[in-house]
Amino acid sequence: MIDMQKGCFTLKTPRYDTKGVVQQIHKLAQVFRKQNNPVIYTQHDRTGIGVFEKNTPD
Repeated sequence: MIDMQKGCFTLKTPRYDTKGVVQQIHKLAQVFRKQNNPVIYTQHDRTGIGVFEKNTPD
């Protein structure tokens, strides 16, 4: 589960079945947790450009 930051899911950058994909990711994380496997989160530091730039709205 990589690159799920909000900047990838804007009205300008629509994705196929966003709601379904996010639901599947949540289900997969639950399976990992139930099996005592790690679920690792990362956070973009907003040093990029555009929607990934610091102090830009979600």
